Amino acid sequence: MTVNRPITTYPIDGPMQADGHLTDASLLLAIDGELPSSNRDLVKKHVRACWRCRARREHLEHTIAGIVEYEHRLVAPDMPPLDGSRAIFLARLDQTASELGKPLLSWRLLMRACSGALSLRILRFALTFLVVAGGLYLLQQRNTPVVSASELLQRALASESRSLTGISQPVVVQKLSIDINGHKIARTIYRDAVRKRMVQRSNVTASDELTAEHDFGRSHFSWDDPLSPQTYSEWREGVTQKQDWVTQLNTGEIRVDTRASAGPVSQASLTLRSDDYHPVAEEIRLRDNTYIEVAEISYEVVGLSSLGDDFFGSAPHVAAVSRLTTAHAIIPTSAQLEAAELDVYLALHGSAADMGEQITVHRADGGIEVDGITESEARKQQIVSALAGIPFASQKIESVSEAMTHLGPNAPRATHATLVTPTPALLEEQLKHDFPEASQRTEFVARAMSLCQDASAHAWALNRLADRYVAQDVALLEPEERSRLRSLLNDHLSALRDDVQHLQVHLAPIVSTDSTDTNAVVTAPPVDWRADIHLAHESVESTNQAVSSLLIGASGAEDSAHKLQSRLHITLTRLQKELETLEQQKYP
Repeated sequence: MTVNRPITTYPIDGPMQADGHLTDASLLLAIDGELPSSNRDLVKKHVRACWRCRARREHLEHTIAGIVEYEHRLVAPDMPPLDGSRAIFLARLDQTASELGKPLLSWRLLMRACSGALSLRILRFALTFLVVAGGLYLLQQRNTPVVSASELLQRALASESRSLTGISQPVVVQKLSIDINGHKIARTIYRDAVRKRMVQRSNVTASDELTAEHDFGRSHFSWDDPLSPQTYSEWREGVTQKQDWVTQLNTGEIRVDTRASAGPVSQASLTLRSDDYHPVAEEIRLRDNTYIEVAEISYEVVGLSSLGDDFFGSAPHVAAVSRLTTAHAIIPTSAQLEAAELDVYLALHGSAADMGEQITVHRADGGIEVDGITESEARKQQIVSALAGIPFASQKIESVSEAMTHLGPNAPRATHATLVTPTPALLEEQLKHDFPEASQRTEFVARAMSLCQDASAHAWALNRLADRYVAQDVALLEPEERSRLRSLLNDHLSALRDDVQHLQVHLAPIVSTDSTDTNAVVTAPPVDWRADIHLAHESVESTNQAVSSLLIGASGAEDSAHKLQSRLHITLTRLQKELETLEQQKYP
């Protein structure tokens, strides 16, 4: 029994099948003379040598001829008799067809696909696609109705009022990022909706903030409430000749743009969330090419009781608290300072700036201050961006070049030098024996010292957190904040454990274990996670000193290489047990 295979499903990736014979598609292309030049000779030689493929080709040719003959017999009886002119016309068509040759296989397949039942399926599919596409378009038009700019601003005002309902003595806590010609400012604004009071904090100095406020004030928009739909609406209504347009963004937001023909502002836009019409962004372009961009980081409405009744001081209204908007206007509680300082440590950790860089965190003027010097301006901007928006936190971070300019030309310079005689590595001969190639020795030593430095950095970070968070300070943290502190400690502890394990494996060829009884290594029972961190830090430092003396040489190394190797093995074993003990602690 012969199985008819649909021609349109044959792959034409290559002329050969897995069994070494030609594919049906290749044979059809060969019959039609449409084989690519790269496969033409291969197919011709194979057909000449292969009886099976030659028989398949002849079978396909007979099948095609039979189909054509059958179609002719089926259609010919229904054709009208030919008159003279029609016969001449058809004869000319046959002559033209013979001159043009056979149509391409792809064209014949397409013509067959458009006939009979298959063409009906395609028609049904096309109609279904058009119906679905039309329905989706109508649904989108229904979900995003076209509204005017005035109506959207009214909805934004209503949304702002709704957010204040249901909360006793509501206070709006809004964090903003403001960019004025590339100069970024992070602000946290607290607005008392009932008594019309406001205080705020920023991450810049008072002079920089006054400059930004002056630039912003030239737009006649509100510095105290930059994303206010009321202020935007009042500015828009004051423009006599304007052009508005509303844009539905792909991010699920709606943007209102207004172009003004006169006034200091040439164009402004206010972006609203589509679901509740809450303002989340604003752009202002002045005619002097000053560009202002405001983006909301977070928005929350809390009760005054959660901040403390004296949070706003004795200021009765906004006009009287204009000077409370300086960086030190808010007097935070101890719990708020603890939470803010934890945010600082987490931000530094996210930028890998808490592992030995010249960055310090301390309390100053009722807030958190971050000081430091970075190796480059790019690194400085990375850390400053990470710290932006943290309440009660300010930073004084400089790059090395900035710090050098502050010294001035008359600053003292070091003019003396100390000559240090390098001490040879204790295992220098063993390293030459184990690693004859200099490049191998260099790679081995560099890898060992890199692991030591990484372990030391994580141990140092853990040690600083242990010193910082004593029991009294931890008690001020909320449960969620304790969980975040625990995650921070776990990150450093996990990285330290990995470094120690890799270091043990890497140093195995040089660490002496002949006379070392690891069972004799005794660690103190767990008392407090802070004490365990201090012990682990001391073990890491001892490990680094031993590795330095053995591999690169260090001053003050009086022990023999064998004793130092044994001590290193004991220290690494003890450190591993100390880390295991620390992992069992319930901290903080």
